[in-house]
Amino acid sequence: MGLLSIYKVFLFLLIVDKVESPQRRGKETERMIIPVRCFSCGKVIGDKWEPFKKRVEAGEEPGKVLDDLGVTRYCCRRMILSHVEIIDDVIKFHEGQKGLEVKGGN
Repeated sequence: MGLLSIYKVFLFLLIVDKVESPQRRGKETERMIIPVRCFSCGKVIGDKWEPFKKRVEAGEEPGKVLDDLGVTRYCCRRMILSHVEIIDDVIKFHEGQKGLEVKGGN
């Protein structure tokens, strides 16, 4: 996957992150970039991150939380357990840019 493709995926995730859903309208939301689906099997895991994060921060054991959320495949568990929220660090660099200049081709 080329650098331009990775950047397009990143921008898509930023756009999706900023879209306001009716359930969250008027509520304070956190920025996050967690993949919507598992890279290996394709199961939807994006909706499991917030409950997982809240319950683990409350002191529950991560393995039991994943079992309760129905995340049983090791590939999906890996996606959630290894996720690191870096959006706040990355967005600092994006906010200063006015546009993307793409060069290349013939």
